[in-house]
Amino acid sequence: MKIIFHRLARGIYIAAAIAVGAVALVPALEGTVFANGQVTTRSIEMSDSSPGTTSVTYKVTFTPATTITNPDVIIDFCSNSPIIGDSCTATAGTDVPNMSSASAGGSWTLSTIGSNRGVKLTTSTVTFTNGTPVTITLTGVTNPSNTASFYGRILTYTTGTAGSATSAAPGSYSDYGGIALSTAHSVTITAKVMETLSFCVYPDSFSCGTSPDFTIGHTVGGTTIIDSSAVDTSLTDFSLSTNASGGATVRLKGDTLKFGTNSIPAAGASAITFTAGTADFGVRVSTAGSCTATSPYDGGSGTQYAFNTTNTTSTYGDGICSTAGAVSSSVSKLTWAATAANTTPAGVYTSTEELIATGTF
Repeated sequence: MKIIFHRLARGIYIAAAIAVGAVALVPALEGTVFANGQVTTRSIEMSDSSPGTTSVTYKVTFTPATTITNPDVIIDFCSNSPIIGDSCTATAGTDVPNMSSASAGGSWTLSTIGSNRGVKLTTSTVTFTNGTPVTITLTGVTNPSNTASFYGRILTYTTGTAGSATSAAPGSYSDYGGIALSTAHSVTITAKVMETLSFCVYPDSFSCGTSPDFTIGHTVGGTTIIDSSAVDTSLTDFSLSTNASGGATVRLKGDTLKFGTNSIPAAGASAITFTAGTADFGVRVSTAGSCTATSPYDGGSGTQYAFNTTNTTSTYGDGICSTAGAVSSSVSKLTWAATAANTTPAGVYTSTEELIATGTF
């Protein structure tokens, strides 16, 4: 009987202790705010994570747990913790974003909280539905100036009940959630591209590296000559590649054919048609490629020639063609022409012609 009595007594004591404990907890529970639920699938997407960057967009996305018509929303930022109700360490513009220039898209009205570290949003046209994702876009945000993690805290309220709440003193909220973010240094990539210009001159049907020297004329008795019976021609090609954004110009520098004090007259500053028996020397750009022929070296009617010795014998020569911008492996052809008169003194007439390419970078 004693054993049974003591067991009953112990049970009574334990029940009494539980009852007293429950009574003792009531005052402690009276100050606690009960939220309806934690927002899920929550994130804050930053348009730029570089420290101190201004005019950044923060896209806040979350799925509410409570249906609310025209909710109030607080989005608060802290450097120390994402937990609702924890103290919020914040120095605007240093540890957490600065919202002083922020605005919200859609039908939200924005005001800042906590020395511009966060925002309170109100609306008269938006409804939150339990389980339906919500996106709020904040623009004009200034990122934290240091490289570190920081935290966003999301709180939802029924219409007009957010008041002056912050995430450290949240009041009576409906849903809640925390998000971690971080700033980071940008990756700067450097790639160097040098200015390039590749230019070579060679005989027609050959390639770069072949000497462009030639004897113009037709064969008489095994010798190549010019005379009054024909207008003789010969082709020279040039290849041009450059990354010059302003294009390139090809200039001709040299003189007409000469033998001692004797010379074959240059065609001049205008394109002319050569006639066998009338002594002339000239050139035209017969196939321009990407290098557009410059008058008078564009051939006039298509078969005419020019050679302006006033310019070709100057310091920099005379422009014969140019490109509008960068080109790759553009091949152009020059047609040289010469004829002699019956009175042209005999001799070996020569000239040295330079083609000079200049890029504008």
